[in-house]
Amino acid sequence: RAGVGSTSSASSPRGSASTFIRAMSESSSRNSASPTSVRGPVIQLKTSGSSRLSKKLPARGSKAHVDGLPETAPVEIWFEDEARIGQKNGQVRQWARRGTRPRQPADQRYDNAYLFGAICPARGVGAALVLPYADADMMQLHLDEISRNVAAGAHAVLILDRAGWHTTSKLDMPDNITPIFLPSRAPELNPIENIWQYLPQNWLSNRVFEDYNAIVDAACAAWRKLIAQPKTITSIGMRDWAHVGQPL
Repeated sequence: RAGVGSTSSASSPRGSASTFIRAMSESSSRNSASPTSVRGPVIQLKTSGSSRLSKKLPARGSKAHVDGLPETAPVEIWFEDEARIGQKNGQVRQWARRGTRPRQPADQRYDNAYLFGAICPARGVGAALVLPYADADMMQLHLDEISRNVAAGAHAVLILDRAGWHTTSKLDMPDNITPIFLPSRAPELNPIENIWQYLPQNWLSNRVFEDYNAIVDAACAAWRKLIAQPKTITSIGMRDWAHVGQPL
Protein backbone atom coordinates (compact mmCIF):
# COMPACT_ATOMS: atom_id res chain seq x y z
CA ARG A 1 0.00 0.00 0.00
CA ALA A 2 1.08 3.62 -0.30
CA GLY A 3 0.56 6.19 2.43
CA VAL A 4 -0.10 9.60 1.00
CA GLY A 5 0.87 12.27 3.45
CA SER A 6 -1.60 11.95 6.27
CA THR A 7 -1.53 14.79 8.75
CA SER A 8 -2.14 15.19 12.45
CA SER A 9 -2.19 17.96 15.02
CA ALA A 10 -2.29 17.92 18.79
CA SER A 11 -4.29 21.13 19.06
CA SER A 12 -7.54 21.34 17.10
CA PRO A 13 -10.84 23.24 17.02
CA ARG A 14 -13.37 20.69 18.14
CA GLY A 15 -16.21 20.33 20.60
CA SER A 16 -16.82 17.98 23.51
CA ALA A 17 -18.96 14.85 23.43
CA SER A 18 -21.69 16.44 25.52
CA THR A 19 -21.81 19.51 23.26
CA PHE A 20 -22.01 17.30 20.19
CA ILE A 21 -24.88 15.19 21.56
CA ARG A 22 -26.84 18.20 22.82
CA ALA A 23 -26.46 20.25 19.65
CA MET A 24 -27.36 17.38 17.31
CA SER A 25 -30.38 16.52 19.44
CA GLU A 26 -31.60 20.13 19.30
CA SER A 27 -31.11 20.17 15.54
CA SER A 28 -33.15 16.97 15.22
CA SER A 29 -36.04 18.58 17.09
CA ARG A 30 -35.92 21.72 14.93
CA ASN A 31 -35.98 19.67 11.75
CA SER A 32 -38.46 16.96 12.68
CA ALA A 33 -41.19 18.65 10.63
CA SER A 34 -39.03 18.74 7.51
CA PRO A 35 -38.22 15.17 6.42
CA THR A 36 -36.46 16.34 3.27
CA SER A 37 -33.96 18.62 5.03
CA VAL A 38 -30.28 17.76 4.83
CA ARG A 39 -29.90 17.49 8.59
CA GLY A 40 -32.77 15.11 9.11
CA PRO A 41 -31.47 11.77 7.74
CA VAL A 42 -28.04 12.10 9.33
CA ILE A 43 -29.37 13.02 12.75
CA GLN A 44 -32.00 10.28 12.64
CA LEU A 45 -29.21 7.78 12.14
CA LYS A 46 -27.41 9.19 15.14
CA THR A 47 -30.31 9.25 17.57
CA SER A 48 -32.65 6.55 16.26
CA GLY A 49 -32.84 3.15 17.88
CA SER A 50 -34.46 1.57 14.83
CA SER A 51 -33.42 -2.05 14.39
CA ARG A 52 -34.01 -1.71 10.66
CA LEU A 53 -31.17 0.80 10.37
CA SER A 54 -28.79 -1.02 12.68
CA LYS A 55 -29.43 -4.55 11.37
CA LYS A 56 -26.27 -4.73 9.24
CA LEU A 57 -24.07 -2.33 11.16
CA PRO A 58 -21.02 -3.23 13.28
CA ALA A 59 -21.67 -3.28 17.02
CA ARG A 60 -20.25 0.21 17.66
CA GLY A 61 -22.37 1.73 14.90
CA SER A 62 -25.64 0.33 16.26
CA LYS A 63 -25.39 2.14 19.61
CA ALA A 64 -25.81 5.81 20.47
CA HIS A 65 -22.74 6.97 18.65
CA VAL A 66 -20.80 8.88 21.25
CA ASP A 67 -22.66 7.61 24.29
CA GLY A 68 -20.28 6.48 27.01
CA LEU A 69 -17.55 8.98 26.21
CA PRO A 70 -16.49 11.37 28.98
CA GLU A 71 -18.48 14.59 28.67
CA THR A 72 -15.28 16.55 28.16
CA ALA A 73 -13.90 14.24 25.45
CA PRO A 74 -13.09 16.24 22.30
CA VAL A 75 -15.04 15.07 19.24
CA GLU A 76 -13.72 15.37 15.69
CA ILE A 77 -15.92 14.91 12.62
CA TRP A 78 -14.32 13.04 9.73
CA PHE A 79 -15.71 12.13 6.30
CA GLU A 80 -14.50 9.05 4.39
CA ASP A 81 -14.88 7.64 0.90
CA GLU A 82 -12.95 6.00 -1.94
CA ALA A 83 -12.22 7.09 -5.50
CA ARG A 84 -11.01 4.93 -8.37
CA ILE A 85 -8.14 6.46 -10.31
CA GLY A 86 -7.13 4.73 -13.52
CA GLN A 87 -5.69 4.83 -17.00
CA LYS A 88 -9.09 5.44 -18.57
CA ASN A 89 -8.90 8.96 -17.23
CA GLY A 90 -11.22 11.95 -17.31
CA GLN A 91 -10.90 15.16 -19.25
CA VAL A 92 -11.51 18.69 -18.00
CA ARG A 93 -11.59 22.17 -19.51
CA GLN A 94 -8.31 23.84 -20.39
CA TRP A 95 -7.14 27.27 -21.52
CA ALA A 96 -6.68 27.70 -25.28
CA ARG A 97 -6.62 30.42 -27.91
CA ARG A 98 -10.09 31.42 -29.09
CA GLY A 99 -11.11 29.51 -32.20
CA THR A 100 -8.73 26.58 -31.63
CA ARG A 101 -9.53 23.02 -30.57
CA PRO A 102 -6.70 21.86 -28.29
CA ARG A 103 -5.90 18.16 -28.08
CA GLN A 104 -6.21 16.27 -24.83
CA PRO A 105 -4.60 12.88 -24.15
CA ALA A 106 -6.86 9.87 -23.67
CA ASP A 107 -6.09 6.28 -22.72
CA GLN A 108 -8.21 3.20 -23.40
CA ARG A 109 -6.43 0.88 -20.94
CA TYR A 110 -8.03 -0.16 -17.67
CA ASP A 111 -5.37 -0.44 -14.97
CA ASN A 112 -6.46 1.42 -11.82
CA ALA A 113 -5.97 1.98 -8.10
CA TYR A 114 -8.23 3.14 -5.28
CA LEU A 115 -7.62 6.27 -3.26
CA PHE A 116 -9.07 5.76 0.24
CA GLY A 117 -9.40 9.26 1.65
CA ALA A 118 -10.76 10.92 4.78
CA ILE A 119 -10.85 14.56 5.84
CA CYS A 120 -11.49 16.44 9.06
CA PRO A 121 -12.68 19.83 7.74
CA ALA A 122 -12.61 21.61 11.11
CA ARG A 123 -8.88 20.89 11.43
CA GLY A 124 -8.11 21.07 7.72
CA VAL A 125 -6.33 17.70 7.73
CA GLY A 126 -6.71 14.36 6.01
CA ALA A 127 -5.59 10.73 6.00
CA ALA A 128 -5.36 8.57 2.89
CA LEU A 129 -3.93 5.40 1.37
CA VAL A 130 -3.64 4.36 -2.27
CA LEU A 131 -4.57 0.67 -2.46
CA PRO A 132 -5.08 -1.94 -5.20
CA TYR A 133 -8.58 -3.04 -4.19
CA ALA A 134 -11.71 -1.77 -2.47
CA ASP A 135 -12.64 -4.43 0.08
CA ALA A 136 -12.78 -5.06 3.83
CA ASP A 137 -9.04 -5.72 4.18
CA MET A 138 -8.17 -2.44 2.47
CA MET A 139 -10.79 -0.60 4.52
CA GLN A 140 -9.23 -1.93 7.72
CA LEU A 141 -5.88 -0.45 6.69
CA HIS A 142 -7.54 2.90 6.10
CA LEU A 143 -9.37 2.87 9.43
CA ASP A 144 -6.05 2.26 11.17
CA GLU A 145 -4.53 5.17 9.22
CA ILE A 146 -7.37 7.50 10.20
CA SER A 147 -7.06 6.40 13.82
CA ARG A 148 -3.39 7.41 13.84
CA ASN A 149 -4.33 10.88 12.63
CA VAL A 150 -7.07 11.65 15.15
CA ALA A 151 -5.70 14.22 17.60
CA ALA A 152 -4.38 12.83 20.87
CA GLY A 153 -7.17 12.40 23.42
CA ALA A 154 -9.93 13.06 20.87
CA HIS A 155 -12.64 10.75 19.52
CA ALA A 156 -13.51 10.72 15.81
CA VAL A 157 -17.03 10.46 14.45
CA LEU A 158 -16.47 8.97 10.98
CA ILE A 159 -19.25 9.71 8.49
CA LEU A 160 -19.33 7.38 5.49
CA ASP A 161 -21.69 5.65 3.09
CA ARG A 162 -23.03 2.09 3.22
CA ALA A 163 -20.62 0.33 0.87
CA GLY A 164 -20.30 -3.34 1.76
CA TRP A 165 -16.71 -2.99 2.96
CA HIS A 166 -17.83 -0.15 5.29
CA THR A 167 -20.62 -2.01 7.05
CA THR A 168 -19.15 -5.51 7.26
CA SER A 169 -18.70 -7.06 10.69
CA LYS A 170 -15.20 -8.15 9.63
CA LEU A 171 -13.87 -4.67 10.45
CA ASP A 172 -12.11 -4.08 13.75
CA MET A 173 -13.13 -0.51 14.52
CA PRO A 174 -10.37 1.43 16.35
CA ASP A 175 -11.27 2.56 19.86
CA ASN A 176 -11.03 6.24 18.94
CA ILE A 177 -13.42 6.02 15.96
CA THR A 178 -17.20 5.65 15.84
CA PRO A 179 -18.89 5.32 12.42
CA ILE A 180 -22.09 7.03 11.38
CA PHE A 181 -23.56 5.61 8.16
CA LEU A 182 -25.28 7.93 5.75
CA PRO A 183 -28.64 7.08 4.16
CA SER A 184 -28.42 5.03 0.99
CA ARG A 185 -28.02 6.88 -2.31
CA ALA A 186 -27.17 10.20 -0.66
CA PRO A 187 -23.65 11.16 -1.84
CA GLU A 188 -24.53 14.84 -1.48
CA LEU A 189 -24.28 14.38 2.29
CA ASN A 190 -20.59 13.44 2.09
CA PRO A 191 -18.37 16.46 1.29
CA ILE A 192 -15.41 14.27 0.37
CA GLU A 193 -17.30 13.71 -2.89
CA ASN A 194 -16.32 17.31 -3.66
CA ILE A 195 -12.70 16.40 -2.94
CA TRP A 196 -13.01 13.74 -5.66
CA GLN A 197 -14.04 16.53 -8.03
CA TYR A 198 -11.26 18.87 -6.91
CA LEU A 199 -8.36 16.42 -7.32
CA PRO A 200 -9.01 15.54 -11.00
CA GLN A 201 -9.82 19.12 -11.92
CA ASN A 202 -6.46 20.28 -10.61
CA TRP A 203 -3.95 17.42 -10.81
CA LEU A 204 -5.22 14.13 -12.23
CA SER A 205 -7.12 14.75 -15.47
CA ASN A 206 -5.78 15.23 -19.03
CA ARG A 207 -3.00 12.76 -18.29
CA VAL A 208 -1.84 9.33 -19.43
CA PHE A 209 -0.53 6.91 -16.79
CA GLU A 210 1.94 4.37 -18.15
CA ASP A 211 1.27 1.70 -15.55
CA TYR A 212 -0.09 0.97 -12.07
CA ASN A 213 2.93 2.51 -10.34
CA ALA A 214 2.42 5.74 -12.27
CA ILE A 215 -1.19 5.85 -11.07
CA VAL A 216 -0.10 5.35 -7.46
CA ASP A 217 2.54 8.07 -7.74
CA ALA A 218 0.08 10.53 -9.26
CA ALA A 219 -2.59 9.83 -6.63
CA CYS A 220 -0.09 10.23 -3.79
CA ALA A 221 1.24 13.48 -5.25
CA ALA A 222 -2.27 14.90 -5.67
CA TRP A 223 -3.25 14.05 -2.10
CA ARG A 224 -0.05 15.56 -0.69
CA LYS A 225 -0.77 18.78 -2.58
CA LEU A 226 -4.28 18.79 -1.11
CA ILE A 227 -3.23 18.36 2.52
CA ALA A 228 -0.63 21.08 2.05
CA GLN A 229 -3.65 23.41 1.69
CA PRO A 230 -5.60 23.04 4.96
CA LYS A 231 -7.78 26.06 4.15
CA THR A 232 -8.88 24.34 0.94
CA ILE A 233 -9.90 21.21 2.87
CA THR A 234 -11.89 23.34 5.30
CA SER A 235 -13.50 25.38 2.52
CA ILE A 236 -14.56 22.30 0.55
CA GLY A 237 -15.48 20.06 3.46
CA MET A 238 -17.28 22.21 6.03
CA ARG A 239 -21.02 21.67 6.39
CA ASP A 240 -23.01 23.62 8.98
CA TRP A 241 -25.38 20.71 9.62
CA ALA A 242 -22.47 18.43 10.51
CA HIS A 243 -20.68 20.86 12.82
CA VAL A 244 -23.56 22.12 14.94
CA GLY A 245 -22.15 22.90 18.38
CA GLN A 246 -18.55 22.49 17.22
CA PRO A 247 -16.49 25.62 18.01
CA LEU A 248 -14.60 26.73 14.90
